[in-house]
Amino acid sequence: MTTPVVASVVHRRHAPLAEIESSGLQSPWEHPGRADAIHDVLAADDRFAIADPDEWGTDPIAAVHDPGLVEFLSRAWGDYQILHPGTHDVVPDVFASAGLLDGIGPIRERLPVVAELGRWCFETTTPLTEGTYEAARGAVDIALSATQLVLAGADHAYGLCRPPGHHAPRALYGGYCFFNNAAVAAHQVASTTGSRVTVLDVDYHHGNGTQQIF
Repeated sequence: MTTPVVASVVHRRHAPLAEIESSGLQSPWEHPGRADAIHDVLAADDRFAIADPDEWGTDPIAAVHDPGLVEFLSRAWGDYQILHPGTHDVVPDVFASAGLLDGIGPIRERLPVVAELGRWCFETTTPLTEGTYEAARGAVDIALSATQLVLAGADHAYGLCRPPGHHAPRALYGGYCFFNNAAVAAHQVASTTGSRVTVLDVDYHHGNGTQQIF
């Protein structure tokens, strides 16, 4: 039996140089080489057939995520370059925690990008780069395309999604995740077919984003 695989090189557009963890600057654990290595192993095995994803647009993403997050990620890196030209990796300087805002009232819908970073991101290991948004959109396209193969009759399919997704809640990005690929795919199936969907998360780390969304 041949396993269909959906993959794309667009993931390489998200290529941070460093991340901040444990109060130190280090090389990213989540980098293009990870997905490329998986792709190369699958491509060399005739039990797998690799295909490109279809384009699905942003509607399936906005059905799961705050549309404001989608809009912010689409422009954040470019907005930041206006203030700090040449910055490769963009990370928040301050975070909009509940205690900081308690008693102040709602914050404005549009803030300077240096403040918006801390509104939409929850930690420092997930920098934005020039191609992050395109890569994150591509990962969703892969998840949805692999799911569609199963709905069309395939026994199973593998979506090689990068960036990953399960740490991204409805209105935040972080934990190397920008859009929750699994949540988008699960919601697409449930909302279009009426079927119940099981999300089996076997990562070592808690899929907090998926839990929060559902």
